Amino acid sequence: MVIARELGIEKNIVLDALDFQDKFYKLFTTIEKNYPETIASVRLDRLPAKKGYISFVGENIPLEIESLIAAIVGQSGKVAVISGKKFSRKQRTDRVKQVSKSLSKTHKNMIVSIDPETEKMIIKIFRPSKDKSKPPTARETALIINENALNKNKNFKVNESELQIETIEKDGPFIELHAIHRGGSKIQNSLDAYCTSGFTVYKSSPYIYGMLTAGHCLEPYGMNWFYDYSMAVWGYLGYGQADVGTSGDAGFQSLGLNSTGYYDFATPYFHTRYYNYYTNQYVNESRPVYGSMWPVVNAYVCRFGRVTNIESCGYITHIDLDITIENIDFGNMVLTSNATSQKGDSGGPWYSGNYALGTNTGNYYGYGVFMPIHESLSLLNVNLSTTSP
Repeated sequence: MVIARELGIEKNIVLDALDFQDKFYKLFTTIEKNYPETIASVRLDRLPAKKGYISFVGENIPLEIESLIAAIVGQSGKVAVISGKKFSRKQRTDRVKQVSKSLSKTHKNMIVSIDPETEKMIIKIFRPSKDKSKPPTARETALIINENALNKNKNFKVNESELQIETIEKDGPFIELHAIHRGGSKIQNSLDAYCTSGFTVYKSSPYIYGMLTAGHCLEPYGMNWFYDYSMAVWGYLGYGQADVGTSGDAGFQSLGLNSTGYYDFATPYFHTRYYNYYTNQYVNESRPVYGSMWPVVNAYVCRFGRVTNIESCGYITHIDLDITIENIDFGNMVLTSNATSQKGDSGGPWYSGNYALGTNTGNYYGYGVFMPIHESLSLLNVNLSTTSP
């Protein structure tokens, strides 16, 4: 494994840590399901550590939490339980979106997020170097947010003490969007613009199979062809079935019917390619999708794109960021320590083992950016195609 080589530790130690990471995912998603609106934040220590942290709103931690930890995690690692937070994960995401919308008329390029530890609202404003106006203060920004929010949500209010403002000089785009069936296939349109498909998804009404990719890949022309490298064949995607979400970087492109009436490559698999340091060989793999996972800070995750054409991995560093580029809202996004993607890798899969995490957007100041899978599925009203282990 690449990570074992990078850390200089034995492979079985890394596998144990990744097993704990999977169990921690299962633990907090179970808590979210059984006790909605109680979790404030979750995070992991980086590999090879086997420790996770779950913060709760208020002081009322569910009585069953210890038994759930014992049942799901057992002796495979440690889970720290923290109380006293003000906002749940959903409330935090909603507040970020509200602030971003309130400031959209004033700032056309920005990133809004909440620090999970301090719960402060972090607002990064990007301005061209020729803009010599005085940077906005926290007080001025709070007034703008509250004034613009009044008509939409009278109960919403922020104090200047909750805000952390950063003004950054940047000429040109501050995020590089990397756009120039099975997930991981090369896709292109008639103008030879390239992207990568993410995961196979389907709509249930009417029943249509398609692929999940980056929303900016489908604008304005959609994608009409794809190429499956492992089978060396072209497939038809079908115009008129390209949908993008109202926010975020989510895109759905239908798969065309072949001559026998079945959808081309509408299988619950994605393609990846990695280097096996133990055999000194490149390995092409069609990997089954068992389900999806929410992003967790410090989780070890990987991505694949058709231009770089190799699996590349890193750690999740930030979650729940609302990104605005030229007044276009990119919604709930995730940053990672891996920024190796290139133009044409947009839309490719981000994953942890056999579980889908999201689709690639591009790079930002040394970070990789992707759209989380749950947000994409919700915005596009589609379902992830999966199979059993």
